[in-house]
Amino acid sequence: MKAAHTHQVTKLRLDDSWTLLQKQAALSVSEIEIVQECGMKIAEKCDGLPLAIKVIGVVLCKKNATKNAWEEVLRNQIWSKMGLPEELNKAIYLSYEDLSHNLKQCFVYYSLFPKDEIIGIDKIVSMWIAEGFIGKDGYSAQSAGLDYYKELIKRNLLEPQNDYYNEEHCIMHDVVHSFAQHVARDEALVLRDPQNNGILSSSKFRRLSISAEQIEWSNLQNQHCLRTLILFGNIKLKPGDSLRILPSLRTIHVRSSNFSILQDSLCHLKHLRYLELRYTDISALPRNIGRMKFLEHIGVRGCHRLSKLPSSIIKLDNLRHLSIDETKIRAIPRGFSRLLNLDVLWGFPVHGVAQGTAKHYCTLEDVGPLSQLRKLKLKGLENAPSKSAALAELGTKSRLTCLELWCSNDETKDAIVTVAQEQIKELFDLLRPAECLEELTIGGYYGDTVPDWIMPEAAIFKDLRRLNLQNLVSCIQLPDGLSQLPNLDFFVVDDAPCIKQIGHCLLFEQGQRNMDNKKSSRHVAFPKLHELHLKGMMEWNEWTWEKHVEAMPVLSVLHVKDCNLSHLPPGLPYQARALKRLCVINARNLNSVEGFSSVVKLEVYGDPNLERIVDLPSLQNLTIVNCPKLMLLDGVASVQIMELGDHGMETLPEYLRHLTLRHLKIVCSLNLLRLMSTKHDASRSEWEKISHIMHVEGFASDNGDGILRWYMSYTRDPYNLETNLQADSSTPPEGASE
Repeated sequence: MKAAHTHQVTKLRLDDSWTLLQKQAALSVSEIEIVQECGMKIAEKCDGLPLAIKVIGVVLCKKNATKNAWEEVLRNQIWSKMGLPEELNKAIYLSYEDLSHNLKQCFVYYSLFPKDEIIGIDKIVSMWIAEGFIGKDGYSAQSAGLDYYKELIKRNLLEPQNDYYNEEHCIMHDVVHSFAQHVARDEALVLRDPQNNGILSSSKFRRLSISAEQIEWSNLQNQHCLRTLILFGNIKLKPGDSLRILPSLRTIHVRSSNFSILQDSLCHLKHLRYLELRYTDISALPRNIGRMKFLEHIGVRGCHRLSKLPSSIIKLDNLRHLSIDETKIRAIPRGFSRLLNLDVLWGFPVHGVAQGTAKHYCTLEDVGPLSQLRKLKLKGLENAPSKSAALAELGTKSRLTCLELWCSNDETKDAIVTVAQEQIKELFDLLRPAECLEELTIGGYYGDTVPDWIMPEAAIFKDLRRLNLQNLVSCIQLPDGLSQLPNLDFFVVDDAPCIKQIGHCLLFEQGQRNMDNKKSSRHVAFPKLHELHLKGMMEWNEWTWEKHVEAMPVLSVLHVKDCNLSHLPPGLPYQARALKRLCVINARNLNSVEGFSSVVKLEVYGDPNLERIVDLPSLQNLTIVNCPKLMLLDGVASVQIMELGDHGMETLPEYLRHLTLRHLKIVCSLNLLRLMSTKHDASRSEWEKISHIMHVEGFASDNGDGILRWYMSYTRDPYNLETNLQADSSTPPEGASE
């Protein structure tokens, strides 16, 4: 249902540019008067580009709000610098010059990745450290790298991605990316077109990024000084090709590429610090990898042919990051606990003593000595005996901020015996983490109640911000006490098929449920929760939350999916007054959505009994897909953009007549699209439902394959009607503006 389009940035008028600049520079009313004349000139130099204004605004924010300080920026020679390519923005150049030397290097490094590439914080910081940009060692280097990353975001040189949590993934805007490539042009080559591979033989680079499919490995044989190699896609390799030709490499980052021919020659890279081979075809790491003494980062996520780690890996004393998730590795070599500098251990497979090979492989207790861990993911916890859980010493790891605990459970509730439920709960009870935890995920857990430390004691985790509960196949209720977590801002429950009710046990402290209304209303549940997802709860049919119960005052995003709710609780619209986005998917018995005064965006998908959407006065963006009984749409006067989808829809709903939309997108039956696209009297009733709307797009498929081959596009003023169903669209129907 998505249509591809190119988004053109509209330039701001000068007065709007100045208003944005004031905001970015954080000026007070008195300061605005002092710098207004100079500020208007700076805004004018930004040529109405919002990004340029935001970038220069941060530079100005760091200076005194005085006429002299701002005139110094205005007089900067960069504004008049000659020889720059026309597409490079000088405001970004000025911001770049304001960076420290180390931060400049970190910024420019982003140019090695493709435009719009989403880059995670751990990955880029590890690469900066490997390159020597941070200038510190160990934990202090990681901390400094995180600060650099946040500084680039603060300066609007990186854009956080909203689909990821806590600004942990970013992209670089095209304009900024082009500038970074320009700055790096003498030392770095980004090769996207195989026709340009000749430059590899005529020039030498320190950093090389290749995403062209037809490049042969032999083309790299002159790049003896190369320190960074980044590969996307497949490079052409043949038997005998080796990494020996690149002896100076410190960083290798490969994604979705054929790399197995080169895997055995990795051990020749004596200076290698960073090795990321994500989703490649490697089947093994070098047997003598322990000789690569400088290696700090190993990532092999998604390497599905990789089934074991070499035993010599335990000799990598400098190793700080190991990610082996989504591989076939089921055990870790014995002695792994000596890697005391590990900061990230992701996808550690728990090896059970009962398998008879415990003397050769690590068990859960080998995690105990790893006191520096910041991020930890444990898998296959059903293999561990309960006594080993306490020896993992999760409660003593004072730097552990992100923890994921997973069981490899594919059983249904009926197939899990009571003894197994008791054993897994006993194990998880002993895996209580330190109170410094910020992010927690529990997945595949099959106890009938969650671990004790999540329930009434949940409030001890005062730093916990993100909680994700997935595949709780046997749990019959959500844990008590979560409402007391003072900083929880993101909460997900996904796939909890046995939960039938959510009531006051979630909103109140234990022992508070029977208090009278007056007392209980003093307690604000989930005081900082911004985003809530309740999904895969197929038996959930009741959500209790009365109007007087104060909860979720800053909730801004709510997703409800796959449930049997017949209505949303009255306390939700009454108390969650900051709610901006509401999405309800496959709520099979839901009858209405009403009374949400703050919701700006509403999405309803596959709700077969939904009949009413009423009283959403702030609603601007509305999506309705496969809700065939919806007949009443009222109290939504502010809605501007709407998407309506139902391939079985034969007539347009009557409520469209009363909406003052700016844009309407419809996906419907081919027959209805024809009626919308023609001017015959027989289709006049359908035309009249949409003719008053500023812009309408319609799409249909004709053979059930979901490909929207047929379209119509209508603009009211000036009149234009286009369609690939008919040729005659030159005459406006009666009532349309000409």
